[in-house]
Parts: sequence; structure tokens; C-alpha cells
Amino acid sequence: MDGPGIGGPAPPTLRRWSHRSADPISHLELSCGHIAVGYRGRPPEADRCEDAALILELGVAGCLLAVADGMGSGARAADAAAAIVDALASRAQTLAEEDSPSRIEVLDAIEEADRRIRDWGVGAATTVAVAVIDAGSYRTYHVGDSEAMVIGQRGKLKWQTVSQSSVGYAQASGLLDPREAMVHEERHLVDSMVGMPGMRLEVGERRNFAPRDTMVLATDGLLDNLQREEIVEIVRKGPLDRAAQLLLARSVERMEDAGDEEPGKPDDLAFILYRPHTTTRKPR
Repeated sequence: MDGPGIGGPAPPTLRRWSHRSADPISHLELSCGHIAVGYRGRPPEADRCEDAALILELGVAGCLLAVADGMGSGARAADAAAAIVDALASRAQTLAEEDSPSRIEVLDAIEEADRRIRDWGVGAATTVAVAVIDAGSYRTYHVGDSEAMVIGQRGKLKWQTVSQSSVGYAQASGLLDPREAMVHEERHLVDSMVGMPGMRLEVGERRNFAPRDTMVLATDGLLDNLQREEIVEIVRKGPLDRAAQLLLARSVERMEDAGDEEPGKPDDLAFILYRPHTTTRKPR
């Protein structure tokens, strides 16, 4: 963290990953909890990634986490993903100085990125998943098929967002099981994206973490290559940096050597793992 400026408070800790600048730090211990990050381009170009990620510390008990996935190989896909994290990062000081992180600031940042991307006029778009964590509670915001989920230490998938796609809705309603959804021919047809007309931004209700819960934010580079039960088993316990390394290694292995029983898809990949400290203040 940088030191305080003259006559002012220390700036908030901020780390971002995009095609313009990939922060080398992959594991952080913040006052709000433990964080680990996985980020790489699709094989074989590991250093070129069109996804983006952001970690922003908000005071002593909060943080903002975000991942974004530029649309396919479309025009300025990497720029679109970066535009989301840049818009959120530009509000870092305001968000960090608030007593409780404001939904308005997050909504404004996503809408600003949406306008900026559409103004390019090249058909660029991106997904986004954001989690705002404050004193042991969390709220999510998402557009498209990047997802957030919360996993208990005993392996229960306690909560997850629903991908904005026909396959995502069918899976959420029980019409498709997760394995069928992974190989469905319409899996990658997304109904809503930042930068496209009719963007739908879904805001979750505020929920509380239980002790030893783990949150995962991920783009489809992870979700299209590992089954949900694989992700749950890897992250539910043990050090987060080790879990991140294993998720990354298995995803790349699946991308490079997919089979009929374990499908895989070469893709850019970004994910953030978060686990609160064992002792956490109650939400205000």
C-alpha cells in the first residue's frame, strides 16, 4: 500500500489485472480477509488475456472485488473488460471514504462503462461480476455469465448468481443439471452484456458470511472448464493461494486436453477467491 499523501489519508489498496497491466500479486492479506487471484490468457498465449479483475480495499472491514470478460474475439474485447475495472477504480477514494459502500457508486460505475463502450461504436461488450463486502456481509452486482458463488467449509454451495442466458435460467430452474449445462450448444449465448443495448444489471440482496465461507468470482474461463463440484471441493478449505494455484492448473489442463467425459474450452480466465477472517465485525 502506498503511504499517505501530504495532509490526507492513505489511499486505499487497489490491484487490477487487464490486458494493459497485470498486477503480479496473486495473494493478498487485507484487513477485511484473505484474497487470491487467478489470471491468464487462453493457451498457448498465457500473457495475453481479454479478461480483467479488480481488488479494492474499502476501509478496515470492507473490499470490492470484480471480474470481467470481454466478449469473445470481438472488436476491443479486452478494452471493454478493462473499462469496467477502470470505472470502478476511478471511484476508489469515494468508496473507501464512505461509512458503508454505496450501491449508487457501483451502479454509476457500471453504467458509465456501458456508455463508454457503446460510444466506441464497434460492437464491443463485456460481462461483469462485482462483490462489495462490508463487515462480514456482501452484496453482488452482475451482468452476463460471469458469476459469484459462496461455498461453506463443509462443501455446501450456499448461494450463486444466475447467468443471464437461456441455459443459465434453465439450470437455475432445475430443467438442466450442471453437467448438461456445461456442454449445451447454446451455453455461450448471453442475453445481456455491458456495452450492448438492453443491458440488465442484477443486484443481489445483502447477505452475511458464515465463519470459514469462501466466495468465488469467476469468468467463464473457469466455469466452462471445471464442474461446480470440482470448484467447491478445491476452495472449501485450506489456504486460498493453494486453491487458486490448483484451480488455475486444472483449468489450463482441461483447456489443453479436453475429453468427452470432461469437456473443456480454451479461453481467457480470471477469478478471485475471498475468505473473511475468522473473527469479523457484525454488519452495521
